[in-house]
This record gives sequence, structure tokens and C-alpha cells, in this order.
Amino acid sequence: MERPVPPTTHNAEYSPSLSGGTRMSSGPLIDLLQKHIIEPHGVVNLRAVLDELMHEHKDPVEEFTELFNDPRAKRWHFYALEGMRGLAVRGYLEEAQATKLLAMTESVASQRGEDEYFESIEALAHSPKTLPVLVGFIQQTLERHDTPNWRWLAFFAAETLLRKKAAAEMPSELVAKLEEAATQEHDERRKRQLAEIAHAVAKAVQGR
Repeated sequence: MERPVPPTTHNAEYSPSLSGGTRMSSGPLIDLLQKHIIEPHGVVNLRAVLDELMHEHKDPVEEFTELFNDPRAKRWHFYALEGMRGLAVRGYLEEAQATKLLAMTESVASQRGEDEYFESIEALAHSPKTLPVLVGFIQQTLERHDTPNWRWLAFFAAETLLRKKAAAEMPSELVAKLEEAATQEHDERRKRQLAEIAHAVAKAVQGR
């Protein structure tokens, strides 16, 4: 399933906005992020940040959550989210923590665009512990219609569950909502794609 916008590159290194302003000191995690800026490109090596947090026996979820909740550190909120994604990829997050990641995603996506949702869905797909959170995401997205490509996002998450052999966990009521949403798509090419996904999900649920 194609994304409606080009994906951003998701890997271990990310470019922070470092131009201007003074060095922030709102917590040790910011110091750690700054420590792992790779010059001359000004990227943060998130993998090294995660490794160091683990080595120091700090709770990385608590660290990234605290950073994200700090209003003085708004320009670092994206990196708090990326840190949580890195933890999801490593299978470190539990279901409740994955829900927190999605809440962070909603906030960051309002500033950076909805591609942030795709990145988070992909990260959560790495572990069977966090896959069930996508079921709730699909339900909420189909009900709220509060992002420009809400239908596409919901079906992308559904397709992700199919790829991970986890679509059978969906309740029948949600399958019906997916089928209905597919029929409401106006673009004929997209409608066919969404109908195929809805049909595959229904088949998986029937076979559980």
C-alpha cells in the first residue's frame, strides 16, 4: 500500500534544528542528545543515545516522556518521539507505553505532517507486544476523521496488521467499519486498494 505522501527516511540518525539560540539545559537527556550530535552535519545519533541510557540503567521511556512533557524543550520533542520509536523497534515498549507513543505522534504530526503517523505505525509493528495498539488506533482514526488522510492512515495500520499476521485480533465491529470506510472512498484506485485490504482483514477474522 502506497503512502499518500513521500516517506521520510527513518534510521538511527536525525537532524535537529540547532541554528541560533542558546544551549538548552532542561535536563540530562538534552545534554546527552547534544553530546551525540555528529558534526559537521548536525545529526543526532539516536542509537548511541539509547545505548547510553541503557548502559546507565536509566528508564528510557521515563526520560523521553519527561523531555516531551517539558514545554521549555519544544524543539526537542521530535527527538523524544524518535527515541520512543527506537525503543519500539527494539521491542522495549509495553502496550501502555505504545499508546503514549501514539499520543506523542499526534502532537508532533500537527507540526510536522501526518507522515509521522506512518513512521510510528512502522515502529510499533516490530513487536507483538505493541501491535495490538494499532487496533485501537484504527478504531479511533475511523471515528474521529481528524487528519487529512484519516482513511488512508487507518487502512495502512490495518495492512500492517495483515503483514504481521495479527489482523485476526480485530473485533468484527471494526472490520465492518473498515468495509464501510472503503466504500466511501471517492478515488476509484484507492477504493479498490482499500476494499482489498478490508476483504483480507475480514477473511483473517473469520479464520481465527
